[in-house]
Amino acid sequence: MKRLLVILMVALCALSLVVAKGSSEKQITINFATQSTPTMDYLVSLIPEFEAETGIKVVADLMPYDSLVQKVTIDTTTNTKQYAAFWMEPTWLGRFEDEFEDISKYINDPVLGKGFNLDDFSKPFLDETVRINGKTLGLPFEGCLLVIAYREDLYQKYGLSEPKSLQEHLDNARMLNLKEPGVYGVTMMGKRGQPVFYEYMPYMYGYGASFFDSNMNPTVNTPEAVKALEYMIELSKNAPRGVSSFGWEEAATEFLQGNAGAGLLFTDWLPTLKDSDSSTVAGLWNFTAVPAGPGGQGSPAGTINLGINADVSDAEKRAAFQFINWATSAEMQARLAVVGATPTRLSVLDAPEFATNEYRYFDALKDTYDITITPMKIPEFFELNDALSIELSAAISGEKSAKAALDKAQAEWVKIMRDAH
Repeated sequence: MKRLLVILMVALCALSLVVAKGSSEKQITINFATQSTPTMDYLVSLIPEFEAETGIKVVADLMPYDSLVQKVTIDTTTNTKQYAAFWMEPTWLGRFEDEFEDISKYINDPVLGKGFNLDDFSKPFLDETVRINGKTLGLPFEGCLLVIAYREDLYQKYGLSEPKSLQEHLDNARMLNLKEPGVYGVTMMGKRGQPVFYEYMPYMYGYGASFFDSNMNPTVNTPEAVKALEYMIELSKNAPRGVSSFGWEEAATEFLQGNAGAGLLFTDWLPTLKDSDSSTVAGLWNFTAVPAGPGGQGSPAGTINLGINADVSDAEKRAAFQFINWATSAEMQARLAVVGATPTRLSVLDAPEFATNEYRYFDALKDTYDITITPMKIPEFFELNDALSIELSAAISGEKSAKAALDKAQAEWVKIMRDAH
């Protein structure tokens, strides 16, 4: 009898080893497509912690932005199912509405969503950046916010205050322009494509203009829109020469190198702004939210979100949700803030450890979340962007008047929307 018991115990141990081996061989692996940025690169370096905690293997595919858009498009429209999780942006929502997974069911899952606090994000921000037609298609990873960066030292020296209106922003630029040798009042993004498009939007919102009416008819050449572009042209007179060719990097570099007193910057420049080896103004700047104009206030969303491929298996979707939940958690947001990320969770922005002079710019981040506006959530975004940006850049360079430029853009937008429908 004892011999039989021993044999049974040995057999059970052997069986358990086989089962364990089989389980390890079936370990879930998900592929994650993302652009390479300082913040994202740091997150990727921490993935082994997630893998050790969950047993889920994450393979990160880091790539330039243009390659990312191309790969996500191919993967979601050809059903290749190469990636389970993606970097995604607010303007992609209309284009990929059916290709990205609605994550509401995972948030509400008693196991996967345990402890998840959706109220830790600004509701207007969520509505603008990850929601469309009642679906929640991702979670905010980093608030790539468009704010006004300004030189605190120069503002104090010349008795200027943070602008509370677009007119004050223009007045400050005029006051500072070449007051110091080689230092212009502002830096600006005037290059055709997304740079000039995003530079224009805060002024457009400020003058009460919009891209479409309630029936989705283009309205890019209204009197309000013309006034917004005229304002932008006037502001550009206090910027360095050649501003019509300035993209993201050129405009930011002027501020980083101390050649401008202020300018619209996306907050993903934070790591560089804080690095004294890369910036001559480290410690001398602050942020303020884009001020209101006579017709309103708004800042275009450029946020980095993380989403899930709707075509992969249920097991991969659940694993992908665990990963994006970990990557956007309050704990991770706090760790990333230290290296210059823009936290998207309100609890991190209000955390006592960040109530210091070094993080004084957090106030502007909180103010900006509630005025964030996604330009549009329709598949035609990229084509419309290109058509308008050509005309905006022509106006900034002095080739066309504001009205002539926007009249041409209006005609192009009408044609694009007519052809699309």
